[in-house]
Amino acid sequence: MLAKAIFDEIPLNLCLSKVIYKLILNPDTIFTLDDVKYFDGFVHNSLKYILDNNIDEDEYLELYFQHEFNGKMYPLCINGDQTEVSNDNKEVYVIQKIDFMLKNFTYEQVDAIRKGFSSLISFNLLSTFSESEFQYLC
Repeated sequence: MLAKAIFDEIPLNLCLSKVIYKLILNPDTIFTLDDVKYFDGFVHNSLKYILDNNIDEDEYLELYFQHEFNGKMYPLCINGDQTEVSNDNKEVYVIQKIDFMLKNFTYEQVDAIRKGFSSLISFNLLSTFSESEFQYLC
């Protein structure tokens, strides 16, 4: 429906996150901390705190390379549940957490949108568009 609306120049005025537009255009996109703002402001602030502070000195902060969602823990890397986050590896942790959050829980839905979309319009035709330009089309 999205591709058909673009093809027929019918604006849908969709209210999707910029993250979703980025994933539709390129499922291999690399996300940044700024992208998390549009997805979850609380998580953005938490990850920014980790990057901006000396977490080795915070006696109450005990983080491992894992992500909790709906009461279940997901490792961000091999042995993530045993790999503690420190000042030395916090940048890697933040990158892996962002990538996991923004891609893993939306993969099936975005993949279905991409498959339907590409049956009408090739993504090669949209390769020069930014997510903002693509959002404008929708």
